[in-house]
Amino acid sequence: MRWTTIVGLAMMASVAGAKGARGTEGPPWGVYYDRREPSFYTGFAPRTLDPARIHLHVGRGNQLRVTIVLSDQVLAEYARELDQRRRTYRTLIDGGRLVLTQNRAFEDFEARLGEVNLDALVAAEPSLRPGELRARNLDLLERLNPGRVFRIRMPVDDVVRRWTATV
Repeated sequence: MRWTTIVGLAMMASVAGAKGARGTEGPPWGVYYDRREPSFYTGFAPRTLDPARIHLHVGRGNQLRVTIVLSDQVLAEYARELDQRRRTYRTLIDGGRLVLTQNRAFEDFEARLGEVNLDALVAAEPSLRPGELRARNLDLLERLNPGRVFRIRMPVDDVVRRWTATV
């Protein structure tokens, strides 16, 4: 079995190296660009640094679904993190470190953050109590990601009562 695999790989390598094989003459097949463009995330999904809160699921058709269980810290920092992301991108673009030629998603990103008045939301944070800040940022998260935020409401008292009855 191992010998067959080695012979098969050797044959494929010799065919790939033959003159006229794909990639040796002319441009490669498919869609491509002459140069690499910088890419960065201009969506509104929150970021977490705790890998225990990230759940990956590969579904039908090899679709990858990423789910994050949000902590109170992530929710408290959500508006500030969006503002920091926007300011970082803007600094890189204004300084000439990033030159946008084909990807115009940053303009939409900035416009959407302007629509929700992110600057005022960040400025108001020091005057909010932790519960109010969490509720406000959760509302902001739902507005920026419609249909993608799911609040889990579990009647814990009923669950515990049913569990103790069966134990």
